[in-house]
Amino acid sequence: AQTLKSLLSRHSQGGSTLQAHLLSRGAEAKVNELTDLDNEQCVLGLNSATWTGFGLQTTFSNKCLKAGSPILCPVGSFCSPLHGCVANTLAKDHSHEEFEGRAPLSAEFHASHADLAIGKLDAEDALTPSGPLSINTLPATPGGASTLLLSEVVSGSPQVLKWSPDKPFIEMLIRKKQPTVLRNSVVREWKALEKWNFTYLSEHMKANLLEAVKCTNNFLSFDPDLKSPLKLNIPLPFALANMSKEMFFHCIEQQESCPDGYQGHYYFTSLPEELASDVMPNTHLYHTARDYEAKKQFMWVSSKGMITHGHFDQDFNVFVQVVGEKRFTLWPPSQHELLYSYPRVHPLWHKSRINFRSPDTLAFPQFAKSKALQVTLKPGDLLFVPPYTWHYVETLSPSVSLSTWSHDYELYDHMNSIYRHDHKFDLLKNPKGQMYALRLYLDMMIHDLYGFNATTQFFAQLLSTRYSGLEHLFPPSEDDPAICEGGPSPAGITQQRGKIPTCLHVHGYAKLDMAVIGGHFEALRPETRDILFQDYVEEITAQVVGVKKMLAFFRFCFLGQEYYVTQIGDPDHSLWEHT
Repeated sequence: AQTLKSLLSRHSQGGSTLQAHLLSRGAEAKVNELTDLDNEQCVLGLNSATWTGFGLQTTFSNKCLKAGSPILCPVGSFCSPLHGCVANTLAKDHSHEEFEGRAPLSAEFHASHADLAIGKLDAEDALTPSGPLSINTLPATPGGASTLLLSEVVSGSPQVLKWSPDKPFIEMLIRKKQPTVLRNSVVREWKALEKWNFTYLSEHMKANLLEAVKCTNNFLSFDPDLKSPLKLNIPLPFALANMSKEMFFHCIEQQESCPDGYQGHYYFTSLPEELASDVMPNTHLYHTARDYEAKKQFMWVSSKGMITHGHFDQDFNVFVQVVGEKRFTLWPPSQHELLYSYPRVHPLWHKSRINFRSPDTLAFPQFAKSKALQVTLKPGDLLFVPPYTWHYVETLSPSVSLSTWSHDYELYDHMNSIYRHDHKFDLLKNPKGQMYALRLYLDMMIHDLYGFNATTQFFAQLLSTRYSGLEHLFPPSEDDPAICEGGPSPAGITQQRGKIPTCLHVHGYAKLDMAVIGGHFEALRPETRDILFQDYVEEITAQVVGVKKMLAFFRFCFLGQEYYVTQIGDPDHSLWEHT
């Protein structure tokens, strides 16, 4: 038997072994058969890592327990720890299926959220009913027993700097890494501040028909990602229409008398070329010459009362208010777990599940601990929004705004390297073998990024902040709790029940992948890394086990199970056969 002393000695010298990695399971690691420590049982007491300072959930919930006692389900149903009581007729038996609904990992990191906002919504892309969403599509009434006002989490305002029109600012703002308002910037030289009103825009925009105008009496706007692995029929709080520019601008100014019956209208487009001369000079708004050539500059026109739902973007955003007023409420990336993001595989990923018009503190209890900044922008104000900064935007009067986006190329390079990497477990022929190899790889990655003994806590928090309340999107199956357990299989494999199989060369593959991928994640800012690593874990899991089985994999495969090493000649060693 290997001794604890030799394992720790070799690990401390950088000679990481499979067994040393296997010690990082559960709240405490028990090691028997210690040959040179008097054969006494040794228990390593490991303190649970403090994930954040927010007191988030660090243990898995179980809907089959109430006050610590098992619940009784009606006849003809079973209890799922994820779903509660489930009728047998609603559960599908997946025991004879390999993992279905696999979602290939994208070869490219998502280019820009503008691609979502200006994409067309096609009903044929929405395949599965989604059930109720956390983002209310009905007007909210603040002040209920379980709600709080958004103003209750506002703790201050972004810094406001009085600038000089000829003075560059983008490098300074990027170094600050904080939302910042500039006044008297280069924007003060723009003709748009004097010329732009709705009559002028109607007369000078060449397009007579404005496409994909959002029309609503709910006033809420968000854009689903139709390419997401989880195909859902998202109920949208707006209708899309093509409108003449004359009618559109009339409706923006005269909400009550708009002939289409809607009081809220919202139009997002790339800045029309015919208006570009009105927003010159503009070179100060871009980070690099490469960004200037890309011209990621967009115009937003919106009615009073329109709301852009709380979300984050991946680019540096220089936001300029030209006409009217808007109010921004902003949270730093480090508070992402308090804002309950949708899962990365969901069409509303990078958006919050909270209805900010009436936040529900029973459904989202940690939100009350968040600390936001809030500012009202007036014509000529420039707001810098760093990447991954959450923001919720309210239109206070008929408004025209401009966003200029520059890439964080260093981050994109790291993430593209991650997403283009060929993971070694993809070489395995057996889907179960791929799943167990992924399980080991994620265990090792979390150990490397977040510290010893953090894996179970990582997945408990992932489920509590991204998946709690969305279990209905993942079909229940009575065999879910056994997804990582052994027993007879179609391939004739008999695994040691309750343990995770692996082998030395699979560990070597995982170690190689971890060395490559871990280096890229370690180069990112910690709060940005958390968001991106959680996204990556979801996407790579969807690739290996399929979207339908993701939730069961997260919930039941990271309970501190022990590993065991298969040997050549063992029946279950066939898990590691290559394609």
